[in-house]
Amino acid sequence: MAALRDDSRFRAGVPLAPYYPNQNFSGVTDPAFFMTCQSDPVAHGNTYALPWYNSMSRAEKLYIEVPGDHLCPMTGYGNKAKQGKWIVSFFSRWLHGDTRFTPFLCGAAREADKNSPSLVTRWQDTCPF
Repeated sequence: MAALRDDSRFRAGVPLAPYYPNQNFSGVTDPAFFMTCQSDPVAHGNTYALPWYNSMSRAEKLYIEVPGDHLCPMTGYGNKAKQGKWIVSFFSRWLHGDTRFTPFLCGAAREADKNSPSLVTRWQDTCPF
């Protein structure tokens, strides 16, 4: 998030279980995809990622909370194939401009993932994009 805010060379970001106290990212205008862990005692989405997400009024954004505890996207928790699909789709959409990946994030193809509590405990987005 700091890179998106401070360095124009970055055009999209995917913070995984982000933790950065006392920061303001409301000025970020590049697309951001926050992935957090439902039971994270350190970097819970309600404390960091969700307020940042909500403050970014001029950016396309995606917020997905998945089951697991601290650093769940980087550890053995959760469905890595699905998480990887979302991350690759997000970067393909925003870094390569490839709209073929949009349905995995904002279309019919996302509904099964979005509504599966074993995969996702919270999903928010600025669709359509």
